[in-house]
Amino acid sequence: MDLFDKISDAVVVAGKEVSKKAKEVSDVAKLKYDIKVKESSMRDKYIELGKAYYEANKDQAQAEHFELITDITELQNQIRELKEEAMEARGAVTCPKCGAKVQPGAAFCGKCGTKVDDIFEDEEDIIAEEDEEQ
Repeated sequence: MDLFDKISDAVVVAGKEVSKKAKEVSDVAKLKYDIKVKESSMRDKYIELGKAYYEANKDQAQAEHFELITDITELQNQIRELKEEAMEARGAVTCPKCGAKVQPGAAFCGKCGTKVDDIFEDEEDIIAEEDEEQ
């Protein structure tokens, strides 16, 4: 029985060591996760601060920030143009009443409520007028 007791004790000690190591690894992993969450929150706050600064100063940018603000404004314009191109590629039309883009398959303009059939009729009239002028 002495050999069995020694093996049993060794297994218990090894099990405790494994359990201890697993807890340490788990604790470190949790801490690393918490660090990543805090860093992500901090990054979001920096972005929020930058957006607030941009909105507050875009019309009267200080010299050291003028280029960044100009770049952001230009990127916003480019993004807006690309979104409009994407909408047109999907078949969206422009509402003649309010200028909003109307999604294909929509029954009404989402902004002003103009009926889509009316929009298509207006577009057909415009195309016909352009053809007559040529």
